[in-house]
Amino acid sequence: MMRNAGRTLYMTHDTPLYKAFNQGTQMSDFLARYTLYNHMTTRRKNPVGHDEAIQRASDMFVNYDVPTSRGLQYLNDVGAVMFTKYFLRIQRSLFQIFREQPARTLSLMAAESMLGNAPTVMDSTLLSKLTGGGPLMADGALGWFQSLDDIFTINMALRPFN
Repeated sequence: MMRNAGRTLYMTHDTPLYKAFNQGTQMSDFLARYTLYNHMTTRRKNPVGHDEAIQRASDMFVNYDVPTSRGLQYLNDVGAVMFTKYFLRIQRSLFQIFREQPARTLSLMAAESMLGNAPTVMDSTLLSKLTGGGPLMADGALGWFQSLDDIFTINMALRPFN
């Protein structure tokens, strides 16, 4: 009974809530890829062909199934560093966006700065992470106690008391 309650509270991989969120994430990822593909093939200015659009839509999203080096994976698994797959692999997409549309990218970064640093994908650039702390600067496993109330189910349970 207590074990099931703990699993539900922490949304372990075998709980219905985790499975629902996981499936929702996969579906939204698929929808975003399809939308990007559709945009690139049907846009008026500079449309691309089917094969190139599929490749670019695939490249714009991080593939978490491809393993990293053993050492880096071990550091991720034990919590010494966090989210390195995303951080390292998103750089290619961000560089490509900046290379293709530098004015738009710089405008987005300027607008973000003026609007109180609203979060955008550009927060993941290597430059911003080096100046503001990247995956090697995160608390990792040591930040576990401060992050307990960040878990969705615990946050919702504690909300009436805040």
